[in-house]
Amino acid sequence: MVHAIAALALACCGATRPADSQPASATELGLRFVDSQHGPVQVSKAELLLVAWGDTGRLTLPIQGDHLHLDLSPSWLRSRWPRRFPDLMRAYLYIEAQGYAPIRSQPFLWLGSRAGDRGRDAGSVTISFRQGRPAILREGERAERTITFGRPTPRRVSLVGADGRPLGGVRVSAYMFWSASNHCGVLSGADSLGEYVSDDAGQLTLPDGDFEYALVLDEQRSVFRMLPALGVTAVIRHLGSPIGVDYRSTLISFLQPPNNTFCIHRFARRSLHARILREGRPISQVTLMCSLADCGCGACSGPLATSDAEGRITVEDFYPEEIEELFICGPDGKRIWQMSRRALPSGMLEVDLGPRVSAH
Repeated sequence: MVHAIAALALACCGATRPADSQPASATELGLRFVDSQHGPVQVSKAELLLVAWGDTGRLTLPIQGDHLHLDLSPSWLRSRWPRRFPDLMRAYLYIEAQGYAPIRSQPFLWLGSRAGDRGRDAGSVTISFRQGRPAILREGERAERTITFGRPTPRRVSLVGADGRPLGGVRVSAYMFWSASNHCGVLSGADSLGEYVSDDAGQLTLPDGDFEYALVLDEQRSVFRMLPALGVTAVIRHLGSPIGVDYRSTLISFLQPPNNTFCIHRFARRSLHARILREGRPISQVTLMCSLADCGCGACSGPLATSDAEGRITVEDFYPEEIEELFICGPDGKRIWQMSRRALPSGMLEVDLGPRVSAH
């Protein structure tokens, strides 16, 4: 059965009026909500979702039954989000109606905001949804659009491994996504849709919505692979401490009908065996350090293991893909040895630190 998209049909029901026919202060978008039979739909929630770097905000918008009137003037939003309006990056409209699939607009830049336009005031605002004709307004203009809600239909996701086989038992947290704009790529604008576990066929069934989904893998040492796929926006890999590394990979994507297949790569485990020597003799109490691969924030390096009395180091749960390099520091904290993970031998790693340098 063809999986119907929660339709967002935007039909023009009134052309944008010339700016000189309205007062200069009136910049307004009027939205009317209908079902597939063009009957009125009573909206239960309408919000403005706001994004600045490292911050988000949400404003409840007043609803008049099946109508919403949005004031797009700079002064309206500046008075309600004064601290971050100057560096507003983008905004979204998010709308819910009972019995229908919720919808979220495409991101748009508010009139008069600067951050999204490389320092220049935004002279127009474009509000659009994934279907239909966008509304483009300059200050002092008004426009009207009709939004058609669709009945909800479950969204299906299939999870497969690198070999294409279904992955059952994978735990995933799902969200309605709107922001991860921060140094760590942490979801800062996301509403939970619940936790799910894939069945034996690798499938998940998620609630319907016409918005970007964030799918977070709730298992360590697994990442979504960024493969060419319709609707995929980004893959974020969250990094933890080098001791007990805790990866949480996040996929940002629209979900397409009837099914969406995403690939999960699980890191390969191996044992690391090393000997730390000085001029051929084993030395103890030397700490082997590592730095994380693709680390964007937080503690990007730390201790991995310490040599024993025979200079030996054994790490049974070693996952080379987690790290960028191994290194050893001297008493002054400076590196005296380092090696890329790509140069690691398959067998014993021997590290000879050479003669001790005497301080003068």
